[in-house]
Amino acid sequence: MNIRKLVSFKCNNKLQWGILDGDEVYSAENLSHAISVHLPENLLDFISLGPNGLNRLKAKLKKKNIALLNH
Repeated sequence: MNIRKLVSFKCNNKLQWGILDGDEVYSAENLSHAISVHLPENLLDFISLGPNGLNRLKAKLKKKNIALLNH
């Protein structure tokens, strides 16, 4: 899995973050529920986890067979 872009966005006046896949954004909140793991509430907190945080997210997505960004 190749996560190319992490984005922050506003939805219902709430700042959120997620993964951009083409024209779609998968919110961290929804992904968190889908893979049964807690993800930070904001993008800066996720970035502060460094490569290990990104690798854990990729592994969880792969384990749950959630194919994002496999272009």
